[in-house]
Amino acid sequence: MVVRTFLIFLPLLLILSFTCSAKDKEWLKLKKEFLLKIQDENIDTAVSAYDLLKDRKDLKTVKLAMIGFKRKEIEIFEVAAKYLQENKESEEAALWILKSGIRQIKDIYAMSYIFNSLGHFKFPAVVLKINNYLKRARTAETLIPLVEAAGMLQDSSSLPHLFKIRKNGLYRVHYGLRKTLFEALIEFPAKEVVPFLIKVLYESQGVIGDQIQQYLSIVTGTVKGDSKKWQIWLEENKDNFSYREFNAQKKDELLGRTWATDKEGVTYYEIPINAKRIVFVVDQSGSMSIGNSENTRMDRAIEEIKAVVGKLPKGYLFEVVAFSTKASVWFRKLAGVGSKTKIAFDKRMRGLKAGGGTNTFDAFKKAFETDRNTEAIFFMSDGNPSVGKIISQTALLAHIKKENRFRKIDINAIGLVFGDIPEKFLKAGYRENVPELEKFMKNVALQNNGKYKMMKK
Repeated sequence: MVVRTFLIFLPLLLILSFTCSAKDKEWLKLKKEFLLKIQDENIDTAVSAYDLLKDRKDLKTVKLAMIGFKRKEIEIFEVAAKYLQENKESEEAALWILKSGIRQIKDIYAMSYIFNSLGHFKFPAVVLKINNYLKRARTAETLIPLVEAAGMLQDSSSLPHLFKIRKNGLYRVHYGLRKTLFEALIEFPAKEVVPFLIKVLYESQGVIGDQIQQYLSIVTGTVKGDSKKWQIWLEENKDNFSYREFNAQKKDELLGRTWATDKEGVTYYEIPINAKRIVFVVDQSGSMSIGNSENTRMDRAIEEIKAVVGKLPKGYLFEVVAFSTKASVWFRKLAGVGSKTKIAFDKRMRGLKAGGGTNTFDAFKKAFETDRNTEAIFFMSDGNPSVGKIISQTALLAHIKKENRFRKIDINAIGLVFGDIPEKFLKAGYRENVPELEKFMKNVALQNNGKYKMMKK
């Protein structure tokens, strides 16, 4: 009887054995192909490794995908994070990442992308883990992605941990941390956020202070101005005010992500200045001597920078980085718009002459080094990178994005490309590639929450 039963089920067992063997072979083949691609020196090839995983959503594939975070390139981090997000319905995957996966990763940029991905896994156990990490985090590089994740998860249990970040010493000196905290808090449709923002309004200088006031007006339906008036309003209304709708459109308007030419405020090459701590980066390479019958590009650059600095209101701070073959800073700090700064500014303006190559890498390096409270960079150039540590546009874009990951600076880009190229430039082999420059300027702005403008006249 036993033998007969075994013989009956033998074909089924063989089929199951063959099926399992086939699946194992398929998995081993995929794993081998993935490992070969993800270790390739060519970034595009390494990125393409994730195409192999697109139809698979299981824990062992998630574990395989985590290998990409052991690389150093931000392009790979992005595609690996996107794959993790596609598994957002798996609590098992999220908990493995938090318990074991993230311990294998040392790179702070890689870890930031992993934490961002976890913001898509809306499970109580994930929220608890993120909150525990928030309690222990001590650096801006760790805090910022955790705050971002908490903002995406929108669980009210995270609010006390987010409020406590204000007591961290980094809060006052790191614009990127303050900006991230503000942007996370306004994701919560919670009345508790209003008293906290009123409390911190008095100490919030620059663009964040302005944005807090706008947010408070939107969600409370009242306009009060300075922090003292808001505190009086809160004492009178803390128990009975209604929280009004704060939708995506209002959020984008508040954060300066919608753009219409501002005819009333201060603009620079027609781009509205929505920041109060600004670095202007000005190209003075040899090609800036190109122009038309009215003026050269250098003349136009001088005219624009003079005009905008002259219009900056009291309380604004700025720095200028001029660059050609090398870059130099003018004040070595964010300077006010007072008389002493004006004297120094006018003196430097007189020495602004066109000559040399285009070291875009060095220009951004100096701009990022200026101050941890820088809110916006306005980068102006008339040509593609020609000298410097990084010349490739693709590599330079990745470098800028990585440098700005925790700084959260809005980077605006202006291409100054009017004028006819003189015969002497052409004989020397000079050529302009305006479409490539426009592509670069557009990408710099888009990946850094900025705007771009090509000035062809």
